[in-house]
Amino acid sequence: MIVGRRSFAIVLIVTAGMAARVTAQTPAPTVPQDSIDRGRELVRILLETLKLPGLSITVMVGGQVAWSEGFGCANLETGTPATTATKYRIGSVSKLITAATLARLVEEQRFEFDAPVQRYVPDFPDHDAAITARMLAGHLGGIRHYQGDFLNRDHYASVTDALSRFRDDPLRHTPGDRYAYSSFGYVLLSAMMEGATGKGFLDLVHEELLVPLGMNSTEPDIVFAIVPDRSGVYTRADGQLRKGAYIDLSDRWAAGGFLSTSEDMARLGAAHLGNRFFSSKTQELLFTSQETASGEKTNVGIGWRIAEDARGRRYYHHGGSNIGGRAMLAVFPDADVVVSILANLGRAPFGRPEAVTIAELFMPQTGDGSVWDPAGLFDYERTTKEGAVRGTLTLTRTGRGLSGAIRPEEGAEMPVVWTSVRGAELSLVAADPRGQLEIVWLHRDGSNLAGSTWRRNGDFRATRRTK
Repeated sequence: MIVGRRSFAIVLIVTAGMAARVTAQTPAPTVPQDSIDRGRELVRILLETLKLPGLSITVMVGGQVAWSEGFGCANLETGTPATTATKYRIGSVSKLITAATLARLVEEQRFEFDAPVQRYVPDFPDHDAAITARMLAGHLGGIRHYQGDFLNRDHYASVTDALSRFRDDPLRHTPGDRYAYSSFGYVLLSAMMEGATGKGFLDLVHEELLVPLGMNSTEPDIVFAIVPDRSGVYTRADGQLRKGAYIDLSDRWAAGGFLSTSEDMARLGAAHLGNRFFSSKTQELLFTSQETASGEKTNVGIGWRIAEDARGRRYYHHGGSNIGGRAMLAVFPDADVVVSILANLGRAPFGRPEAVTIAELFMPQTGDGSVWDPAGLFDYERTTKEGAVRGTLTLTRTGRGLSGAIRPEEGAEMPVVWTSVRGAELSLVAADPRGQLEIVWLHRDGSNLAGSTWRRNGDFRATRRTK
């Protein structure tokens, strides 16, 4: 049950010294307050390091909102704070809305998943190849992606009209032969859904998904519409924040055209778990990796991408980026945890690692429960495709936890700005000189540490110095 959406306000110091009011939600009683406190601290660091104008986050556990909060500014010109009600551009996370609506039609036997395009869109060119809805949903259909034409400024009255952007272009490959990400493939998929039902795509989404799930704050980003709580859209150029360029998303509703809140996106994620909305058969369909014609797994199901975290826990996810919007949605089925993060800066460099690290705070601890202190001086080795990188890791106990630094033998030092010790696991975040966050997931290995890094992509082993 969702309670206390606007239960209290606090003040944060955010990018460029801006003060912003934050709206938070009363935590679910089963979630330790420390999990929320640690998550809040990490989000503040994320906001300040990446210089985000505004951000909203929601975590759901067991189908309930455990933590939901806004940080920074939704609109820099008016000083409007970001809250849990702020609507952001979610970019390609819109594909999960499309996939969920499609899954409902399949469950209701109103759509044949392996039907060729021409069954539902008869006048679409066949390109001398059979393309199915399953292929389009898994990016196997060969339809092209954006090719220098991302910034659309024309308004399309219908999905059928939007097909003109790519309908006569050659396929990138024989359908089914390989994975090639395609937003226009999802536009074609939405046209098939219209043809199968005789209803407009946006009406289908509203009736089949948004209303049943109570996603009352999700809607198409109609550029000329007046939308309450719509976030401003921002970009960064030459180190300065600027308003994002004009773009009309009527050419890509199904692929990247929706506005939403972090809470609505979390509801969408939670609906995919525990047979709350979809049958187990449908969940298996959505979350099973498709394969190329040669049998190679793509690690993409129906819209959702499939992965394992550093602890070996499976999760499903999708990110999105648009002019003035960035989104990340991740669901962990075994722990029944959902993390949704939305921001109003296009191409903001956050995503899966931050979502996974926050999700971990809300999962059961591992290990035998014994107390251990990872503080100390370590010699580390990180393996990469280019070879081994070595240096030292220093962790020092402070009144607020751990601080320290990662010091490679070559390259800039990265101060450790956030840590979390839970059971036998240590997660640490370091400030990358490139203006990003380096995330390292470690576990206790005797007196040493072992695990992996994210953005520098490699195994990480740290051996404690004894002298």
